[in-house]
Amino acid sequence: MILKSGIRNNHIKWIFTMLPLFVSVLPFISNIEKVFILILISIFLLASNIIPAWYTSILFMTACMIGNIAEKQVILSGITSGAAWLVISGVIIGAAVKHTELDRLLARFFIPVCMGKYSKVLFGTILLGVILIFLMPSAMGRVVLLLPILNALSLELGYEKGSKEWEGIVMSGVLATYIPAFYVLPSNVPNNVFTGAILSLYSINISYSRYFLLYFPILGVGKILILYFTMRLFYRRCKDSICVSKKAIDITKEQKLLIVLLFITLSFWMTEHIHKVPTGWIGMATALIVMLPNSNFMEKQPLRKINFEPFFYVAGIISLGNIAKSSGLANVIAVHLINIVSLEIASAFNVLTFFVVLCIILGFIVTLPGVPAVVTPLIDNISGVSNVSKTFLCHIEVIGFSSVFFPFQAPPLMVVLQNENLSKARMTIYCSIVSAIGLLLLLPLALYWKML
Repeated sequence: MILKSGIRNNHIKWIFTMLPLFVSVLPFISNIEKVFILILISIFLLASNIIPAWYTSILFMTACMIGNIAEKQVILSGITSGAAWLVISGVIIGAAVKHTELDRLLARFFIPVCMGKYSKVLFGTILLGVILIFLMPSAMGRVVLLLPILNALSLELGYEKGSKEWEGIVMSGVLATYIPAFYVLPSNVPNNVFTGAILSLYSINISYSRYFLLYFPILGVGKILILYFTMRLFYRRCKDSICVSKKAIDITKEQKLLIVLLFITLSFWMTEHIHKVPTGWIGMATALIVMLPNSNFMEKQPLRKINFEPFFYVAGIISLGNIAKSSGLANVIAVHLINIVSLEIASAFNVLTFFVVLCIILGFIVTLPGVPAVVTPLIDNISGVSNVSKTFLCHIEVIGFSSVFFPFQAPPLMVVLQNENLSKARMTIYCSIVSAIGLLLLLPLALYWKML
């Protein structure tokens, strides 16, 4: 039975590997139809985990290249994107932090906040994730820097890697540094795309402070609380922490140098809006320094131990979103949905509900970073038909693109799943609970807050 099951699984993998390649060369369907079918297959593969996520990404890009479905620069846009190179640089910097044991040193600072009951451990890790939102503008950078610290913190508190307690620490810290960041500029890619689009299309300029005051007090703080109580519910039977090592750690020369290097890197990341150097390439400059031979920041031949899977996943998912936009598929779907719903006779509440649902649906197709680029140009038409103001629709759009239900919608979360072998199903449950409760409870509060 086991042998037959294994053979059946291999057959399924072969079918889904060949299917995108076959679809890409079909002569009787248009390119936009090919893109639609390939994206549906990719979403299914990412959600089902039949084959690894990085393999799905490479398969999608390969099928698009073979079928000449889009311009080469669009298909390969993910590989040349700063986000993909930020992943690699982050993995390398994280390896250096681990090799020099700087992760243990940094984790020691948070032990007093986390010591005691497991509910306090969850509070401390969520607090750490939220603090990083205000220090690093890149979600990908935060995640790859946070992982070694969370792993070290888990060990310092007496939890072995792979344990339920360790899983709770990593899940809490990562989700806390990603989900609330939608309400802080410029801490997530969708935020930046959104603010840039409404400025260029509608001359609406939202400053850092105004964006923060509009969204973070209700949506940001609200989702932090929902996340905390969700984690407490699912990890209520976890053991309390114990301090494994109480003796002080001597700071080595390499740790001091790496702290200085990380401080300089963080400074450049935080001031990207001034010097205009992308965070990915700032990260690569730091990665090159820590990989210098005989620098003692990493082992000899460091690239042999670097995990390149997240790079290919992020590159593929960014290309997928760009291909969906450039082919016109995303606009076709959005306009089709608008035509189905009679917005001219719908109430304001129904219009707002439709707009949030539209953002959520597109989030499954173009991933979250692509939603503002597709939806924002449609605001003019929706506003004209429904008589709901553009400013109000812009406000609702943030609520829509900040609703994360599946990890594959958010490249930083998929990087965590691949690096740490966490359960994709569990992360999906946590994301869905936070987003669903957030929409039900926080949406009315957010609308009332804006009117104030």
